[in-house]
Amino acid sequence: MMMNTQLYELALLREQEYVCAAAARRNRGRRNGRLVAGVARRLRRRS
Repeated sequence: MMMNTQLYELALLREQEYVCAAAARRNRGRRNGRLVAGVARRLRRRS
């Protein structure tokens, strides 16, 4: 169960990273840098 949870969290993080990277590429990482930081902080706090 623990392993499955870890894998799930890892997959979520991967997806979030991909989405953030795509958004950063679209906006050249300038406009939503703060937003990405907030999302990362929220993810870290949850796990």
